Amino acid sequence: MSSLITVKTFIYPHEMDMVRIYLETHGIECFVKDELTVQVYHVFSPAVGGVKLQVRQEDLERAEQLLIAAGYLQEENIEPAQVTPRWQNFAANFPVIGKWRAENRIVFSVFLLVTLIMITVYFVFFFEKA
Repeated sequence: MSSLITVKTFIYPHEMDMVRIYLETHGIECFVKDELTVQVYHVFSPAVGGVKLQVRQEDLERAEQLLIAAGYLQEENIEPAQVTPRWQNFAANFPVIGKWRAENRIVFSVFLLVTLIMITVYFVFFFEKA
């Protein structure tokens, strides 16, 4: 099974539907991520990164070309598709968090960083030397 790549993100599901139907009429199978979350809790759309329109990795180049031709995507906004798999391969090597979803790994990393900063500040400013 080939991996799914996010080709475009949207704030609202109805915007995504137009692009999804366009791609499917051109023979590209599309998958949608976080659509129901945004439909139920629309204020969470920015928090979850919007509604993600995904295609199979082998269809990515053709999908991007179709979206550029239709005006849904600009060439300068296309990011390299290899960034996510490299990060996932790197993070998969860690014993515990390697099996977590990418969002959870990011939240954990930020939490760990903030905790380390707070401990450092405590010892620098509030720890009395005996």
